Amino acid sequence: MLKMDILTHFNDEFTRPLEPIISYFNNDTHIHKNPEVVKAVATYNLALLLLDNEPDIKDMENHVLYGDLYLSEFYITLAKYEAYDTLTDVLDISKEIINLKSLYQKHNDLEKTEKTFIHFGPILYLRDQSFIDDKIDQVLELIM
Repeated sequence: MLKMDILTHFNDEFTRPLEPIISYFNNDTHIHKNPEVVKAVATYNLALLLLDNEPDIKDMENHVLYGDLYLSEFYITLAKYEAYDTLTDVLDISKEIINLKSLYQKHNDLEKTEKTFIHFGPILYLRDQSFIDDKIDQVLELIM
């Protein structure tokens, strides 16, 4: 079983809405291959979401440090398992997300699928590449 502990380092106000995702990934029946790569990509995605939130001034330093920790773990894990294709794909997805966020800020009229991609592109990649099952869609729908 994967044990994702990302929730322990961030303010509950930010993490509570993400608990269904953590529960999903902590249930190993949803993971079809490369559990450590799955954990790294999911953690990367959740770190990006959490870092999008502005913390209280007293939490700022920890917020940045834990964000850096999770992003570093992502790179280290994918290198360790030589998952360079996944690394490249997820970084490309991150670039797409940045572009869509920019469009969304200007126009505020993106479709639901684009909004889901903005928030969960790396996790959707895991589904599309058969790392995880498609039950993640129900979890993401609940959160969106």
